[in-house]
Amino acid sequence: MTPKPHALRAWVDEQADADDEGLLLADGLDDAILGVCHRYTERFVVYDLSKVLRLLEAQGMSPEEAEEFFSFNTLGAWVGDMTPGFIVLAPGRSVWRGRSD
Repeated sequence: MTPKPHALRAWVDEQADADDEGLLLADGLDDAILGVCHRYTERFVVYDLSKVLRLLEAQGMSPEEAEEFFSFNTLGAWVGDMTPGFIVLAPGRSVWRGRSD
């Protein structure tokens, strides 16, 4: 069973060290969280880009509007080293039950 968005948010909060300010999350996109990426001394939340776009479309946006909104308001919003990342899965790869095939 796939975790509910509030459970994913709680899991992300648990991943932050006591020394961290916390990990940054994109508002309203919890259902698209894939996990936490570790890079050198940095960590940041990663999302499934295709699922992010589907979530935006579910809010009433057309596919084109969802892409434009995401590009301008989310992808274009750099807020430091903990800015979330957005994954485009390689052909033939999928995420199922929190694991990569």
